[in-house]
Amino acid sequence: MNKFVLLSLLVASFTAQAGVAVIANPSVGDGATDKDIKKVFMGKKSELAGGVVTPVDQKEGSASRKAFYEGVVGQTEDEVKAYRTEMVFTGKGTPPKEVADDAAVKLFVATTPGAVGYIDESKVDASVKVLLKK
Repeated sequence: MNKFVLLSLLVASFTAQAGVAVIANPSVGDGATDKDIKKVFMGKKSELAGGVVTPVDQKEGSASRKAFYEGVVGQTEDEVKAYRTEMVFTGKGTPPKEVADDAAVKLFVATTPGAVGYIDESKVDASVKVLLKK
């Protein structure tokens, strides 16, 4: 019985953790890879699927931001912050626009042609296009 309870708790903990979805305005074309998305959010690329895109970030400390940067970009928030500070200091780029939460990202992406962002995958609806789920 104890093994069953332990297994049930493990399954419940995995199912309770929703993933992150990289979303785009429906005007953005298909075919973006993990690497492409990483480059857009790190300021190394401004196009996806042949069109110019505008990335939007969530505020520091949000669960979706942490999941995105660790799962898609492969860096912690502190590493991203340090990288962006250097970019700004050297004049090589500016960080993405930052909004409050999943709802604000989804609204910005849905209403801004070329916009890309990330939200908790459970918040996705028909107003945006999903490019990637992690």
